[in-house]
Amino acid sequence: YGDVEVLGTEFNVKAYDEEAFVTTLEKGSVVFTSNQGKKVTLQPGSQVVFDSNNLTTARVETEIFTSWKDGKLIFRNEPLQNIITRLERWYNVDVELKDNKLKDLKFNGTIEMETFSEVLELIKVTTAIEYSFDRNTRILSISSGK
Repeated sequence: YGDVEVLGTEFNVKAYDEEAFVTTLEKGSVVFTSNQGKKVTLQPGSQVVFDSNNLTTARVETEIFTSWKDGKLIFRNEPLQNIITRLERWYNVDVELKDNKLKDLKFNGTIEMETFSEVLELIKVTTAIEYSFDRNTRILSISSGK
């Protein structure tokens, strides 16, 4: 991916296989250098995304990306597919979306100290879904409700 040089700061790095490398800066300064030598200095409230040799920066609401350290997950107009990825990591489960049209449903909210089943019920209240959880495999299946 690249190097992140810390210059006295508060920041978040997201680096998972098969996903873009993302650095989000809350305070201070960091310099990101890609493996091709492209370099960018981040200012507070900004984010760099390095994906498939493309480097982009943007202003972001940093709390969305750093709130996990305070025990919260924040979603702002986020597709269910992205939420599922974050929930899988947060609760150590695997989720299968059985209906592709569910992937693009957008959600807003904050999860703080809720159990996994409470989060599922919150989603179910706002969206017509059905779900089942296999405790042995830890796989949750979500499909469109009736």
